[in-house]
Order: sequence, then C-alpha cells, then structure tokens
Amino acid sequence: MEERVIKSLELDSICELIKYYSLSDWGRASLNPSAFSSSLNVIKKRREKIFNMLSLLEGERVLNPFPSLDSLFSHIEATQMDIKGEDIYKVGLFLESYILMLEFLERDDIREEDREFSNTILSSLDPDGFVLDTHPQILPLLRALETSKNARRAFSQSYIQKNIDKVQNDLPVLRDGRLAIAIKAEDRVSGAYIVGTSSSGGTLFSEPFELVQLNNKVVIATERIISEKKKILHNLSNRVRDFLSILLKQIEEVKDFDFHYSAALFVKRNKLTPPIISQELDLINCKHPLLFDKAVPISLKLDKSIRSVVFTGANAGGKTVTVKSIAVAVFLNQTVGFAHIGEDSRLPLFDAIFTDIGDGQSIEESRSTFSSHMSNIAHIAERATDKSLILLDELCSGTDPEEGEALSRAIVEYFKERANLTLITSHYSALKNLAYTSPDMLNASMEFDKKGDKPTYKIIEGVPGESHALSSAKQNKVPKEILVKASEYLGKDRVTSSSIISGLLSKTRTLDRKLSELDRANRGLELEKREVEKKKEEYDKLLHQIKKGNQSELSHYIKNTRSELERLIREIKEGTLTKESIKKSHELLSSLTVEEKRVEKEIAVEESKYSPKLVEFKVGDVVSGRRTTTLGTVLEKRGKNKYFVSFDNGLKMVVDGALLKHDKRVEKEQSAYFKKADVKFEYTLDIRGCTKAEAIERLDNQFEAALLGNISFFSIIHGFGDGILQRSVSDYLAKRREVESFSFAHPEDGGMGKTYVNLYSPEE
Repeated sequence: MEERVIKSLELDSICELIKYYSLSDWGRASLNPSAFSSSLNVIKKRREKIFNMLSLLEGERVLNPFPSLDSLFSHIEATQMDIKGEDIYKVGLFLESYILMLEFLERDDIREEDREFSNTILSSLDPDGFVLDTHPQILPLLRALETSKNARRAFSQSYIQKNIDKVQNDLPVLRDGRLAIAIKAEDRVSGAYIVGTSSSGGTLFSEPFELVQLNNKVVIATERIISEKKKILHNLSNRVRDFLSILLKQIEEVKDFDFHYSAALFVKRNKLTPPIISQELDLINCKHPLLFDKAVPISLKLDKSIRSVVFTGANAGGKTVTVKSIAVAVFLNQTVGFAHIGEDSRLPLFDAIFTDIGDGQSIEESRSTFSSHMSNIAHIAERATDKSLILLDELCSGTDPEEGEALSRAIVEYFKERANLTLITSHYSALKNLAYTSPDMLNASMEFDKKGDKPTYKIIEGVPGESHALSSAKQNKVPKEILVKASEYLGKDRVTSSSIISGLLSKTRTLDRKLSELDRANRGLELEKREVEKKKEEYDKLLHQIKKGNQSELSHYIKNTRSELERLIREIKEGTLTKESIKKSHELLSSLTVEEKRVEKEIAVEESKYSPKLVEFKVGDVVSGRRTTTLGTVLEKRGKNKYFVSFDNGLKMVVDGALLKHDKRVEKEQSAYFKKADVKFEYTLDIRGCTKAEAIERLDNQFEAALLGNISFFSIIHGFGDGILQRSVSDYLAKRREVESFSFAHPEDGGMGKTYVNLYSPEE
C-alpha cells in the first residue's frame, strides 16, 4: 500500500482502532496497511479464523497480554553472557500467556514442559528479575543466615552487659556488614581486634575473638545465598537459550493469533459485517469508521458493467467522505474480511487502491497544487491495472476551468478503459454529460435539502448534482449584494439546467415515495394473507375437534347400545324372549358393528391429518435421539414403531420411533456399537463410593438412558460424606439443559444424602 494512499485514506488511524485490542507487539506490528491482500484464499482464511474467534469470544474470557521480548533477543545477539533476570521473567510471563491462548483456542496440544518452565520462572524470580527469597534453594540458606545473625547478636549483647563500664553504646554497631563493639579509647579490652576508630579518636570499634568467628559465619552465609542466586539465574539463563528455537515458533503462533483476535474484537465491538465477494459493488448502510456516531450511512449499487462513477453536488456535501468510505470498506474487507456495512452488501476484490486526494503542494520541490495532482495521476496511470480501484477527488481543479474540463474528461476516459473502478468527485459539467452518455459510467449526486439550505449526505444514483455554491455562500454569511450579482451572472441557461435537475430529483423522490407506498401495501397484503391462512388453520383444527367430539359421542352411544343388545341376547339364551326377538337383536347388533367400524375409520382419517407421520427406520440405519446428539444403529424392529438401538455410549435399548431421527453425520459399521456392556436406566442411581470422574460418567449414561426412554424422573443417592459428591452432582445437574428442577429428598427418604431429579417432558 503506497504512503500517499495510506495518508489520504487515514489507514494508519483505522489500523490503530484494531490495534487497540491487540495483546502483543507482534500482533500490533502485523496490523498495518500492508496486511491488505487481493487473494481470495487469504481473505477467506482470515474471515474463517475471525468467525472462529467470535464464537470463542461469546464468554468474554480474558487473556493476558504478551510481554515484549526485544531486549531478550538484543542481549542474545550481542553476547553469550547470562541473560538478565528481568528478561528471563518476561519469558515466564510469555509462556503463561501462551498457555492461556491455547486454552482459549480449546487446543489439546499444550506442552506440560512449557507449563512447568513458566511456573519455575515465575516462582523463582520477581518482576525485576531478582531471585525470590521463597525459592526452595534459598529459603534454608536464609534460615541458616538468620540463625548466625541471632547468635552474633546474642553474643554482642552479652558482651556489652559484661563490659558495660567500658563500652560507649549499649548496642553493637554494624560496619561493612559486620557487628563491632564501640569501646572507650582509654579502656581498651584485651582479647579483641580493633577494626576502626571514630573520627575524634575517642571511640574504638573492636571485634572480640568470638565475635570475629560469628561475623565470619554471617558473611559466609550471605555469600552462599548470593552464590546460590547467581547459580539459579545461570541455570534459568541456559534453559532459556535452549528454549529459543521453540520460543521463536511460539512467537509466530502468537503473531497470527493476535492479528485475528484483535480483528475479531474490533468486529464484535463495532458490529462489522462480512460482505459477499462479487464482481458487482452493492454497499448498504456503509459507514466511515473514523466518524463514529456522526457517520451518515451511505448506500450505492453498481452493476458490474459500471467502470466509473462521477460524484457531484454541493461543497461540503459529503462527496469526498463518500468515496473515502467506499475505499475504506474495500480496505477493511481485504484486510480482515469485514467492514462497516449492512447485511447482504457486495464488494469486488481489487489488487490495489490509488488515490489523488488533497493538496500535494510543495514549496521545497517548487510544485503547485495542480502540478502535484498531475504528477500523482501520471504515477497512477503507470501502475494501475484492470483490477485496481482509483479515487480522484476534485479532478483537475486549480487550473483554467475550460482546460480543466477537457483534461478531466480525457483522464476519466483513460482510467475507465484501464481500471476496474474509478470514483471521481467534481463540479465539471463535462463529466456529468459524459456519465450520461456512457453506458459504463454513472452519475451520483449528493442530496441537498433546499428548505434547510444544507446537504443530507445521501447518494442519489443516476442524477448529477448541483454545486449549490450560492446556498453555501449564503450559509456562510456572504454579503447579500454579492449573492444577487452572482445570481444575475449565472444567466438563464444555468437556471434552466438547474430547474431540469431539480425536476428530476423531485420526480425521483415522488417515484421513491410511490414505490415505498406500494411496498407497504404489499407487506400489508402479505400480513393479511398470513392472518387468513392462520385463521383457516385454526378453523380446520376446531372443526376437527368438533367432529372428533361428535364421533366420540356416537362411539359412546354405539358401545352402550351394543352392551344393551348383548344383555338381550343373554336373556334370549335363557329362554325369556321369542325367536323373532332373537333374530331382530342379531340384525341390530350386526348393523351397529358396521356403524362402529365406519366411525373408527373416520376418526383415524381425521387423526392422520393432524398427527405427524411416523418415520420408518430400517436395520442398520444411523440414528440419534431427538433430544440428544449421541449416534446409534438400529439393530432390530420391535413391534409397532419400536426399535432396538445400540448407541455409541454403550447403551442398548428399545426406543420409541417418535424419539429417533435419521443422522447422516457418520457412516458406522454395526460392530462398532458393541464395545461396552449394556447400561440400563436406574430409577434410583446409587453413586456412593465412586470417584468424581466415575460419578460423572454414570450420570452421563443415566441421562442418555432417561432421555431415550422418555423418562422424566429419577433419584440419585450420593450420601453425606464430606460433601464432594453432593456438590459434584449439584454442579452437574445445574449445567444440564434437560433438567427442569432438582432438590434434596424428603427427610424420611434420605434427606440431603439423596437428590430428586425432574426432566423436561419431550416436546410434542
């Protein structure tokens, strides 16, 4: 990405918005304009990684920043001396952050050696790189030093008490790390070394022979500690040098991770959207990220045949911001795969972005504004390809208007034939006319509110815009006399052209309004249609219920009548009725039997309309439970809509077909389902004596069996003990979505040593 483009589009500032979320210097360094890529594969991979990060960021987990290791590598390159303690400590921090990163990514390749090395460093050194006194090799030496100091102190105090009339102080004096006794010069004591005198000569500092030995012990103990700390630092330094090759690979991982992690947080916090990669440009509600809440969303749709767009309209009407917003959307899409745009927006891929924006005037190089623009356009013409995006702001301004119009038209025609897309802002009528007459060009005006004498910053496609110079001058309080004269100088032709443009804009707004009204009417009709269909469905269901009720009453009547007839037949058998009655009774019974079958058939037909169709399963079908994701294989059909199924978790049971569904995720061989012994559902699951892991495994099996068996209640005996199993069960049940409620058992049924579990009933 060229420096002029970076500066004119403020791409460094946009990258800084993303870098705000970075965890490392390596990530920050990779998030720069040079990350712009024209490769579809690169963009897809970045977008895929960012999508993955977004899913992992749902829990808002916090990661540690990575320390800079620049001073470490500078030291290693410069000398073979031991690495400084503070740099070793940074390696420990780096490894700690690296392990957290792997855990965040849910990777299972975390090296225990890395975890051990990080713990060793961080438990050995403080942030300044000094060995901690709590180090296991230092702690016993410190205790020995303290013992020697206590012995020395005790002797000194005892000596002073015995020679209280000869000493100058009732406390010993510390000189160069050694204790000495201050005595009067005239009372020199035998059996002691004189190690110094006061400046006046009236006081002698002496070490009795025993104190000499005690001082030596303290000095030796101190030196041992210093030596041991140097040894610890030396060993850690060697370990870091041996670890360098692995460390460099880990830094590359961190660099890649931090690039996508920072981008994902930027995407999430700013609600960016991935555009559809397409040959046409269709931006919906595109915003410039540096304008924040002040940004007015723009929308622009270009057919793939359009090669140039001429933006015209009022000064300060948003032309330059609009073309910059489009270019920034392209940059973000080809850097992180997302942009500040609405859903279903489309963007092509460009191999480069070129800009001619702003004043390139240079006093040192003796270049005027116009010559600077021409030099830059020559540079763009030399490098642009048929896949490039070009932005030309206020093209050919700053020179003679007649020559400027001619030159601007020639430049636009040149780039129209050679670049993928050229976006131009201008006030020249020649460019507006060119866009009207060229099928591969488009006029786009920036809407202006005449009532309020101010721009709305909205794009109107297909219509050239007016400059509204007089309105702008009026708004900036230019004297009225000047405005009146300017209006006279514009002439009738300009007024006519202005009226045509105003008329076109008015007709466009009227058409838009009518289209909106038509769209609202269509949506209203659609809502009414859905409402009618909903009422019809409710009516059909109500009619079905009425029919079902009537048929139930009829069936009830038939059954009662049949019972009465059977009673009559028994009486006939007993000889109390005539043969004619017997014959008549048999005929009535036969008639009612036929009627009963007709009614049952009618009910069955009605039920089939509103009941879900049963899914048939064959032996060998791969299935899963409708309320679980565990795979299984159908081994045998058992009766009507009942199947004997072997599941991956070792369960083998008869399951209602309504609780199963086909699952084509994995093609499995039947033999794969006989790895475990049969596991059966237990209405009272006793897990006393189990470890936590064993208890969780048994609970998993119990839930699978309960869900597949359509069972909604069971109990768990976990006992009292020290409460570990009880808490584990409670934590486990709280995380299961299928659990409707759970509570301790009644006092007479085990109380706090037993838990009742209620599961949600399966959905209809």
